[in-house]
Amino acid sequence: MSVLDLEEVSRDYQIGRERVGALKGVCLRVDPGEFLAVVGPSGSGKTTLLNLAGCIDRPTSGRVTLDGQRCDDLPEGALSALRAEKIGFVFQTFNLIPVLTAAENVEYPLLLRPKVPPLRERRKRVAEMLERTGISALARRRPDEMSGGERQRVAIARALVGRPSLVLADEATANLDGETAAQIVGLMRELNERQGVTFVFSTHDSRLQGMAKRVVELRDGLLHGGRGC
Repeated sequence: MSVLDLEEVSRDYQIGRERVGALKGVCLRVDPGEFLAVVGPSGSGKTTLLNLAGCIDRPTSGRVTLDGQRCDDLPEGALSALRAEKIGFVFQTFNLIPVLTAAENVEYPLLLRPKVPPLRERRKRVAEMLERTGISALARRRPDEMSGGERQRVAIARALVGRPSLVLADEATANLDGETAAQIVGLMRELNERQGVTFVFSTHDSRLQGMAKRVVELRDGLLHGGRGC
């Protein structure tokens, strides 16, 4: 069974009097263990695609299925629970909570689950993810005490702590220098290969495309190379 299926997915936005198609009949299948890059220029629809895949947004038409469950028509409460249980997010701007330490930021998604794991289980998972991402020494530091690369490692640990079916990374290296960006993608690739984590990440950086196992391209809301439908 695939982790993610987008079937004839379109997303329109109303801009003034115009209706603009951000995505147009996209078909994409993501299998377990994939390390997939979505590439394309700014404005091609990459963020819209990941927002739909992550159930942050809903399609204008088409179907979104995650782990065999159709999710585009779920009520908001069920959708929030699904995101908390099944999806990890890594953002371009890190989105860490400034007043929390690295360990507390990593723990935070577990506190949002419908069934919050016991304290001992939470601490065990947090310590495990800090170690896997190479930042155990940063556990008590706050985001303003870290470099950009360190903050993104915390964001990756946070995305993985809930053991999601799918991790979505939207331009996760855009605010990093080239060397640090390569290290971050290398870390995601290592977690993919060693832990079997399924990653879908967007990038406009051609240097990072070669690190993906599969690449699909978005141009003007149309997907090229998608497997599905």
